[in-house]
Amino acid sequence: VIHLVHLWFRLKALVQHIIIILDNAERFLFILKFCKMFKNFIKNIYIIFSIILGGSFLLSRFDYQFYGYYTGKTIAWIWILLTFIFILIFWKSRRVKYYFLFLLILIPLSVIPMKLPYYAIEFYLTNEEDFQKIKLNEDFRIERTRQNVLSMPRVYFYQRKLGIFEKNICRPAYDKIVEEILDISSESDNLDFRKIPIQSIKLISINKDNIGVEYKIMNKSKIIYHSLKSESDGYDYGY
Repeated sequence: VIHLVHLWFRLKALVQHIIIILDNAERFLFILKFCKMFKNFIKNIYIIFSIILGGSFLLSRFDYQFYGYYTGKTIAWIWILLTFIFILIFWKSRRVKYYFLFLLILIPLSVIPMKLPYYAIEFYLTNEEDFQKIKLNEDFRIERTRQNVLSMPRVYFYQRKLGIFEKNICRPAYDKIVEEILDISSESDNLDFRKIPIQSIKLISINKDNIGVEYKIMNKSKIIYHSLKSESDGYDYGY
């Protein structure tokens, strides 16, 4: 009887150990399954944002971009964050290591040609050289900015398209606007036009040929009509 009792307790302890092992195994399998799901999730999200970012660059070649000042910058920063996470998770993959090496090589390459690609990336990711942004109405907004180191400060007019996109319809040089409103010459007056803000701007009219706006700069107001997509606005040079 005593042996049977000991045998019973041993069997009971063995069954308990087996149950514990099975519970831990089930948890371990769940963790493995969750990790696999998480990896697939990160991979899919990274592919999606890579496509969106690539699409935004393609749109910019036709003077389109996603609607809003911060939208493109947010997409780019999310892509950078996801890139780090993606590389960390899939670091054991040889192709990911090659991809990481490729990204590292791009950094010094962006500095070689007069740092132009480097500054273009910096201006795109930050608000560097973005002097003002003003919303005219639900469909039109402006940015007073300089998009690369070789371009002059310009006023970029954006028109909303299809809800989620906007198109740059004209980009007149800001110094010409200030000269016309203040009736001065950039050669005779030592003024830093970048430090002269637009106090207010109001949309007057828009048609297929031009857009009319009323500027107020240094307490002087004037209506100026800008031609859409004219070569004098920098469209022949692309900036």
